[in-house]
Amino acid sequence: MAEGRGATPGEATPSRGPSGLDRLLVMLGLWGFACTQPILSVLGDEPSFFIFRQTSRVAAILFAVGLAVVPPLVLLGLNLVADRVDRRFGRAVHLAIVGGLATLALHVILRRMGLTNAIASVALALALGLAFTLAYRSVEAVATWARYTAVLPALAVPTFLFLAPSSEVFSTASSQGETSEATDEPSVVFLVLDELPTKSLLDDEDHIDPVRFPNLAGFADDSTWYRGHSTVADATRQAVPAILTGLVPSGEEAMMQNHPDNLFTLLRPTHDMRVSESRTWLCGFEGCRGSVSESASLTRQLRTMATGASDLWRDQVLPGPWEEPKLDDFEEDLVTSSDGTQRPRNMNAPVVSAPERFVDFLDTIEPTDQPTLWYQHLLMPHQPWHVYPDGEEYENPEEPRWSDEYDTWWRATQEQQHLFQAQYADRLVGELLDRVKDAGLYEDSLIVVVADHGISFSGGTSPRMYAEPSADGVAFSPLLIKAPGQSDGAIDDQAIESFDILPTVADLLGIEVPWDTDGVPAGSPEIAARGTTRTIYDFGSIDDPEPRKTAHFEDAEHLPSAANRWIRPIGPDEPPLIGLMEVAASARWLGADVDDITSTVAGTARVDGIHGIEDPATSPRPGFIAGTVEGQSGPGRVLVAVNGAVVTASPALVYDGDTTFRAMLPPGLSQLDDIEIRLVWVPGRMAGDASGMIELEVVR
Repeated sequence: MAEGRGATPGEATPSRGPSGLDRLLVMLGLWGFACTQPILSVLGDEPSFFIFRQTSRVAAILFAVGLAVVPPLVLLGLNLVADRVDRRFGRAVHLAIVGGLATLALHVILRRMGLTNAIASVALALALGLAFTLAYRSVEAVATWARYTAVLPALAVPTFLFLAPSSEVFSTASSQGETSEATDEPSVVFLVLDELPTKSLLDDEDHIDPVRFPNLAGFADDSTWYRGHSTVADATRQAVPAILTGLVPSGEEAMMQNHPDNLFTLLRPTHDMRVSESRTWLCGFEGCRGSVSESASLTRQLRTMATGASDLWRDQVLPGPWEEPKLDDFEEDLVTSSDGTQRPRNMNAPVVSAPERFVDFLDTIEPTDQPTLWYQHLLMPHQPWHVYPDGEEYENPEEPRWSDEYDTWWRATQEQQHLFQAQYADRLVGELLDRVKDAGLYEDSLIVVVADHGISFSGGTSPRMYAEPSADGVAFSPLLIKAPGQSDGAIDDQAIESFDILPTVADLLGIEVPWDTDGVPAGSPEIAARGTTRTIYDFGSIDDPEPRKTAHFEDAEHLPSAANRWIRPIGPDEPPLIGLMEVAASARWLGADVDDITSTVAGTARVDGIHGIEDPATSPRPGFIAGTVEGQSGPGRVLVAVNGAVVTASPALVYDGDTTFRAMLPPGLSQLDDIEIRLVWVPGRMAGDASGMIELEVVR
């Protein structure tokens, strides 16, 4: 048979093997089964993935085409290099690539079919992948079919770009409603925080705590604090559209096509737009997207999309129960502050790091002759919690599976993490207000600071979904509005709900809302007529198209109070972890010298990652110290000392027969040049139990 002629079915393929084009087609198809189609099919149904990343059409095209084509091209390049070395070696490399891609594709398919046992899935995929490779090498019909699989990415990419729900995000923004010439309308600064309950902000007198939250407390002195404000939905994709439209929430995707009447269309005829949305895309004008998203460079867009897609793909191929992939990314990319790292870290210094989008947004705030809307939805202090109040990031290890007995400690620790991140959000609010003041815009602008919904740390309920026991945390969120020219603070205790915000803003600006709203302006007779009954539309999950139920509750029974938190308010001179130490019944030893409280060393403690904790160069630092106590049993507590002084503590957590502990480390350790960890065992559960204290030898 002449070299290069195709083999007949069942006949051995010539040693030269398939052409470069044939190889590329096979790799494109198998990679399409293994990666391109699984990823694009999920992302195509998740517009919020691209909304959050401010994705342009160009970036979406490059991402989709790059995902489908670049890895096969790289593999082909490796194959051709192998050919240069030796044709037989190149043929072997090609078969290895085909086998690997086929095995990976089969593994993904098997997981989707419900085969969740890791060993069984991998073993079956390997067996089937080997069988396919042998058939591909020997049977021309199989090789021909493999080449035809290249049609899969050829269909998946255009479907994703033009037909999938996400494709609407990439469509050209509307130029409708161009801004008019300069007018005397006030500018508007509108900041939406995320997952911040009013309860977290309160001090002992149920006012905004000036110790933990000095910037929000200071802003309250110049604005009206609607202390009774509650959300009408417990998830961002329903809550934010309600704020911006004045309408009851729906389960439709939070996009301009579904919510055409909103704050941006209301102000577009009179205001320039400086808009940075997250998780929503209600501002669809060219000006909206260009004003801030231009700073989201093409490189950054591609990088963040690639990172998110790789995380999604990894979740689909790793062992474990198969679940339909869900994207719920609320983590902001932080960048180092240029002037915050060289100063002592106190509440008056700039933050060490800030969300990248926030930094870009601040750069748009400048004096202007044109009335302007500055809007940002900042994903703070939403979980994951990993930031101290000064902006320093810390590692948040996987939470252990504790028994119900220690549910209190788990929830109290989470609330402390949340409070630290909420303090960080307060610092960002301060930086925003300072920028507005520096631009000469503060006095005459209308400024809104609101959180879309809260979160609950009460026992027995989901932290995010509304239920009667969690209403004071989930339903009530802060709302502060400074009217143009306002300089004296006020407190309004009316039953304001989040769909009242847009009508209130329009009323303060003297603008008529051209569509019927469900909400009404604050102070109107309709507010008083409602009484004290609140409504929240419970969708059950962020993707439900219709509310699972509509809940009504009396605010008098659920009004937030700091007395209902695990972590109490702190005084100006108290250490930041004092409240958590009290929950651990260990506050009496905070700051104590280990040598003064015990002289006996007995038992050991194996500490997870102790070298990372004690090494000043570790970045980000561990935020927790956790391990296992050996040689001690029964109820007790573990005190943690840094350089001899007790700084934190944890109750003993008995799990699976082991006595474990997990204590949160305080902020500021990164400023120390040397760190030595010492641990003390305190038997008993109550604060008064102090006899029998011993030092534990730390196993390094």
